[in-house]
Amino acid sequence: MFRRHTDAQAALRQQGDDLKCRDRAKKWGMADSAKKWQASADAAMDEFARITQEEHDRRTARTPKRRTK
Repeated sequence: MFRRHTDAQAALRQQGDDLKCRDRAKKWGMADSAKKWQASADAAMDEFARITQEEHDRRTARTPKRRTK
C-alpha cells in the first residue's frame, strides 16, 4: 500500500505504525502479512527521505550565498 505524504513527520509516524503491525504479524505467524507491512514501512521511509530532501533543497535555494574576498 503506497501513501503520498506531504509532511515528513506523518511519513515517519506511518513507518512506526507499519513496523508495529509487522511485528504483530510476525508474532502471530503471518509471514506474508509481515512482509507486506515491511514493504509499507520501507515505502514510508523513502517518502520521509524524499520530503526531507525537498525541504532541504528549498531551504538552501533561498539562502543567499556568502561572498568570499
